[in-house]
Amino acid sequence: MPSIYTLTILICLAALFGYVNHRLLKLPMTIGLMAVALVFSLSLLALGKLGLGVGTEAQRLIGAVDFNETLMHGMLGVLLFAGALHVKLEELLDLKWVIGTLVTVGTGGAMGHCRGAGGRIQLSARAQR
Repeated sequence: MPSIYTLTILICLAALFGYVNHRLLKLPMTIGLMAVALVFSLSLLALGKLGLGVGTEAQRLIGAVDFNETLMHGMLGVLLFAGALHVKLEELLDLKWVIGTLVTVGTGGAMGHCRGAGGRIQLSARAQR
């Protein structure tokens, strides 16, 4: 199944779940979508246990998706952009010294860790000669 069909199915399911949440559950959007998706997934599992072929079809659909390609090249930019929309600049500016300190210490620690690992890699390569 082409990726565009899978994407279409997922968008339609998300719209349907959002509608069910809006009309019936009236929960906050993210919680309601997760709750309806959970009930839908459990329903698919129950139908599969009853002998209906829904579970195998769902497994085939999920198995056809290359998650590495989908996440890293398709969804990551959209998710980062959506997350950045919810950043409040005033709160970020209030915490600028804490954020700057954490960034500096974290980057320095990562560099030190990588330098140490690189040294061990070079030493082990020399030992094999």
